[in-house]
Amino acid sequence: MSFEKWGTLFMLVIIALPLAISRVELMDMEENQLSLSTMIYFSGAYAAGIYFGNHPEKKFSWVKKNMLLFVLIALLSSVALVYFQTIEINKFGDWSLMSALYYIQKMCLSGIFIVLFKNLGERQPRWLNPVASYAFVIYFLHAFFLDLIAEPIMPLSTMHQIAPLNLFLASITYLVLSIGLSMVIGLIFKKLFGKYSKRLVGV
Repeated sequence: MSFEKWGTLFMLVIIALPLAISRVELMDMEENQLSLSTMIYFSGAYAAGIYFGNHPEKKFSWVKKNMLLFVLIALLSSVALVYFQTIEINKFGDWSLMSALYYIQKMCLSGIFIVLFKNLGERQPRWLNPVASYAFVIYFLHAFFLDLIAEPIMPLSTMHQIAPLNLFLASITYLVLSIGLSMVIGLIFKKLFGKYSKRLVGV
């Protein structure tokens, strides 16, 4: 087997690891921010970026050909998430069923949306450009900011008198603030360190 094939096999193993090794859940992050299992879990998506970034046209052409399968898996994992959340089944020892399902769902949705945006070509929304430019720093910092803003946003998420709108509003607030604050940090590093900031925070 050639070195390139060994490298591809290694990347596929790293991509699959989050299915077997669960991240530390958000509520436990305060005590386990540097958990090895969490680092391995997030390495899967990082490895997927490297894998699909090598010969991207070929890789995303494969995703496009199998789009129906990706959509089906995304839908089934979403239904499973709702179902197991409702009946409160998650942990089996240190392994989290919800973490594995979230990973499957997010990876499939990522492939679907990347192909859809690639098909748009020049018609892609311009506001996505800065988000794409800061994707690396967003990926690595958003969890920190989610943990930071969790307490202030908690009253909104528990405002049951406007349910289920409260969960929608809380989710949008989490999303916007975690991405926005991550981009601000990236911008600060860019201003302070210039071209060297790419080596520090990827932007």
